[in-house]
Amino acid sequence: LDEFKKYALANKIDDRIISFLNFRPKLLHKIDKNSPSWPSPRSWDIADKLLKADLTVDPAIGSGV
Repeated sequence: LDEFKKYALANKIDDRIISFLNFRPKLLHKIDKNSPSWPSPRSWDIADKLLKADLTVDPAIGSGV
C-alpha cells in the first residue's frame, strides 16, 4: 500500500481513493475470478480517471467494492 500511495500522491490520484484504501487496504489488490473486473493498482488508476470524468468506478474495480 505504501508504494501505491507514493504513486498516487505523485500522480494526483483522487484523495477519496487514497482515503478508501487507507480504510480498506486489502482492497488494493483482490482478484475475483467470477468478475470481469477487480481492484488492483492499475484498476485504481483507471478508477481515478473515471471519478474525474464523473463516471462510476464499477467498470474498473468491480461492483460491490
